[in-house]
Amino acid sequence: MPKTFDRHGARFQYPENWAIEEEASDEGWTINLQSPATAFMTITYYANVEEPEPLLEEALNTLREIYKELESEEVQDSIAKSPATGFDINFITLDVTSSCWIRGLQVMNGSLIIFCQCADREMSRNGLVMKAICTSLNLDD
Repeated sequence: MPKTFDRHGARFQYPENWAIEEEASDEGWTINLQSPATAFMTITYYANVEEPEPLLEEALNTLREIYKELESEEVQDSIAKSPATGFDINFITLDVTSSCWIRGLQVMNGSLIIFCQCADREMSRNGLVMKAICTSLNLDD
């Protein structure tokens, strides 16, 4: 049975066996979701940041510093009925291939950044779960 998160003007469903934590800051808030395996997801709201693109580039550059042979592709998407931009990313760590995706969208009075990652061996299950969480996301205007 899925659980529902409903705070900070964001609502979404997530599996009951996933751990969830939230943090508030002066700049906004962050919601961390962790699967029972290695998959995880972070949703961060940045107040008063009108353009998400610099945040997306910063995240990609940080990953490039860690994973030297990272492959990325720029993508256009739709999340919470809003246009989203971002990157699909693949890399290898400890002989395990992993994938992640980063999406950013403009929201009222700020930007929302969504980061999802899991080992490729989990993609058929947890990758679909993270996509379902994104699909269920609704934001207050």
